[in-house]
Amino acid sequence: QKECGRNLICGHICKNKCDQNCICNYACQYTCKHSKCGNSCGEICINCNEQCSLQCKHSKCSKLCYELCDRKPCNERCDKLLSCGHQCIGLCGERCPSVCRVCEPHDSCFDILFGNEEDPNSMFYQCNCNHIFEVKGLDTYFTQNEGSVQMLKCPLCKAILTNESRYSNVIKMKIKDLSKVKEKIIEM
Repeated sequence: QKECGRNLICGHICKNKCDQNCICNYACQYTCKHSKCGNSCGEICINCNEQCSLQCKHSKCSKLCYELCDRKPCNERCDKLLSCGHQCIGLCGERCPSVCRVCEPHDSCFDILFGNEEDPNSMFYQCNCNHIFEVKGLDTYFTQNEGSVQMLKCPLCKAILTNESRYSNVIKMKIKDLSKVKEKIIEM
């Protein structure tokens, strides 16, 4: 009669009783620019059939939202100026990080985590959990975990990341892999 307590592939803890299947009953956390999956986490995600919204002045995706993007993440520096008048430390086509390298040089995002944070030419990416990372290091961190069947998580707070434009293809592949596992669990 005890609660299971296992870590599920979705990142949640199983709340079912020990003698029941480990199916996640939390609300699905997967979102895109257009909608939020309305299923429970243990069910197969609903595909978004809207036109993919990922674009910048250098390229645009021509696929549907649920399909793998044919637009590679842009590695050009953002040309926007922050409200303080200094250049954005982010990437073209991405949300501008909320930190200025000049005005806030001691912000924790500049602490060495991946190795390139102190380089004055480094660019940064702000995740939806609001943590900011040097982009080359974050790219490597996420591609190292491509083969695992679990969602991307923030390297610091471990929040599940489901709507990160730069990493949309990695997330979509993870959703497909998780869907295959969910199908097997549902069949049991």
